[in-house]
Amino acid sequence: DVKFKTFGCGAAIATPDLMDYKGYTFIGWFDADGNPMPATIPAIQNQAYYAKYEAIKYVATFDANGGQFADGNGTATYEGIYNSTIVKPANPTKEGYTFSKWSPTVPNRMPASNPTYVAQWTVNSYKINYYVDGALVWTDTYQYGADVTAWTYVPAEGVSFGGWGDQVPATMPANDVNVYGTTGVNTYNAIFTIDGEEFDRETYNYGDTIVPPTAPAKPGYTFAWNFTEH
Repeated sequence: DVKFKTFGCGAAIATPDLMDYKGYTFIGWFDADGNPMPATIPAIQNQAYYAKYEAIKYVATFDANGGQFADGNGTATYEGIYNSTIVKPANPTKEGYTFSKWSPTVPNRMPASNPTYVAQWTVNSYKINYYVDGALVWTDTYQYGADVTAWTYVPAEGVSFGGWGDQVPATMPANDVNVYGTTGVNTYNAIFTIDGEEFDRETYNYGDTIVPPTAPAKPGYTFAWNFTEH
């Protein structure tokens, strides 16, 4: 806008009311040569003065909310004037999580403020794969950081399981975990007694065929083995 005011030589200059310009700060009145307006009218016929404004620089802060950016920092910034195009940083990373969005939503243009945008995360899930004797027998899924309960493997009859050792983590890490266990066939003793006295003892694997020893002869008796489990 252009406004005209008439003053006598040497009179104090009264400036007009200024319009507010969003995102700008008023610096002062200046003539066409860039000289500041004097306090009183100089001894010249006419003089034009121009309002000078300076763009305000605003800072948008991006908070990684527990994550970090490529440079290792937990925050990143964009500095620009009002209505400039906001350049967002590359999405941050966080162990065990996937970046979801910025909150609040980042606008395309810089507002006349210093906003802060906070990263929102979605927790990841990972697998625990249980192998017995080299074969996958079970898979559990846990969210990162969750308490883990080791899966209980029940071996077949006559088979012993060696356990998982310390392979199962107490809490879920940010990766899949493979856990390995082995089994072994149980061994048992076959004890042969005659008239209450141990006659022989043999060790067998579960499922093996028991071959009884040859019993001694006893006059007047017919011999037979009677098998019982203990």
